[in-house]
Amino acid sequence: TKQLTGRYINNGEFSFELLDENMNVISNTSVTADGTSNRALFTFPRTYKITDMIVNGVLQNERTFTYYIREVDNKLDGVEYKFVKLEDVLAVVTD
Repeated sequence: TKQLTGRYINNGEFSFELLDENMNVISNTSVTADGTSNRALFTFPRTYKITDMIVNGVLQNERTFTYYIREVDNKLDGVEYKFVKLEDVLAVVTD
C-alpha cells in the first residue's frame, strides 16, 4: 500500500515495476486512489525457456530466480520510493 500525508492519492499516480535478475521490466501495476495496488497484475514468467534452466553449461531440474519490485520515481518532493528484492523464486522442469 501507499500512504500520503496532507493529500489524497490520485488514481494511477504511483506505479511499480517487476524486474528480472538483469533489471529488465517484465510487468507493472499502478496504485489506485485508495492506496492499494493489484499485485496480481505482476506477471511472473509462467514458463521458462530451456536456456533459462542452464547454469554453467548444465541443464538444471530446478533453478532459483531473483526478481525485484521497483516503485517508479515520479520526482515528488518528500515521497520515499521503494525497491524490494524477491529472492528464491523457484522454477521446476516438468514434462
